[in-house]
Amino acid sequence: MRARIRVVQEIRGLFVIAIVAATVVAGLNAGASFAVSFHEKGAGYGVLHPGLHYPAKVSPYVSTADEVVATIPVGRYPWGVAYDSGMGEVFVTNVNPANVSVISDTNNTVVATAQVRSGPWEAAYDSGKGEVFVMDQYEYEASVISDTNNTVVKTIAVGSGPFANGGPLGAAYDGGRGEMFVASTGTTPNLFGNVSVISDSNDTVVATIRVGTLAEDAAYDSVKGEVFVTNEGSDNISVISDATNKVVTTIAVGASPSRVTYDRPKGEVFVTNRGSNNVSVISDVTDQVVATVAVGNSPVGVAYDSGTGQVFVANEVSGNVSVISDATNKVMATVAVGTDPGDVAYDSGKAEVFVANDGSNNVSVIYAGTTSAGGVGLFGLPGSEGYAILGVLVVVAAITVAAVLVHRRGRAPPTERETPPAQSGSGAPPTPP
Repeated sequence: MRARIRVVQEIRGLFVIAIVAATVVAGLNAGASFAVSFHEKGAGYGVLHPGLHYPAKVSPYVSTADEVVATIPVGRYPWGVAYDSGMGEVFVTNVNPANVSVISDTNNTVVATAQVRSGPWEAAYDSGKGEVFVMDQYEYEASVISDTNNTVVKTIAVGSGPFANGGPLGAAYDGGRGEMFVASTGTTPNLFGNVSVISDSNDTVVATIRVGTLAEDAAYDSVKGEVFVTNEGSDNISVISDATNKVVTTIAVGASPSRVTYDRPKGEVFVTNRGSNNVSVISDVTDQVVATVAVGNSPVGVAYDSGTGQVFVANEVSGNVSVISDATNKVMATVAVGTDPGDVAYDSGKAEVFVANDGSNNVSVIYAGTTSAGGVGLFGLPGSEGYAILGVLVVVAAITVAAVLVHRRGRAPPTERETPPAQSGSGAPPTPP
């Protein structure tokens, strides 16, 4: 009897452990989904990280992921955004006047303004040289800004050559070869776009590649050594090999593809289609569209968040940002920002997304968190599903251990069992049951 009581007590203990474990797992999941951070409330406030102190007059509050935590005034008609990981700064192009606002992500304030040429559009960061390339579309050139002194150190003629027809709009830095790929749109009569390949060792164009019509943006695939170029006029993507500087394939996508970003962990490329209000997801293994995600009205800018496994899409007409999980290819959240959002950039140092609002002359800063229900979690599943499976496995394991113990107790040797009383008048031991 005592042995059975001990078994029951052990089983109860195991169930308690299972419940506690499941509760902890649920807490981890909730924490992952909530992804909280403390912020300093007020206009232009920023994320308070370890090492920074709260001002005495300001009380911190808890902010959830995918929430605007700051709004930063910049120049007129801001459009392009690029994150400089070496300096912890964000470069924002302002179309009129033609300059670039440099934002420190430490306090979310403009710390410098760099003057460029006419019609600055997008910007791209060269991590090898510590420089930012700004596309001056009306001047058919790229301005190169040093992030050491925030001044233009060189201008490079692009959009010229045998396939030249229009000014530069977008660019992507190829860290494997130390080259910048600049996409230039086309004009009448043929509208063919081109890509200028700039070597950052001498800031000269080393190749010019003809692509589709109205080329607008580019993204570098570091695993395949390829550059994906959006062709807004021909509704497709040109894939360029950086080994040969030639187009190796063309992929049909939605209507009027605008911007593009690369998701390294998934080996996928996300393309915004402003004409069909969706995002095409391309596998770089097959160079085929594997999913189409409906988003807001007129999606333009797009950025991959490596901290959460999410993709942020700026919807220009809707005035918001769609947050897509790359695990499910579904929209997990929609964040209201300023007027006419254009480009977006992910700041990996602060887990923030910077959105240029062309219509309201400011930049919205979205806290993205370090993990979320939309990101890739345990077992390659979204955070909530992965942790739920872990919780189930913990409970099943506890019950299995309990069952094994009961089985072993049931087969315990006779010395551990209770001996029934001997029958009176008989010297023989009782017959075992």
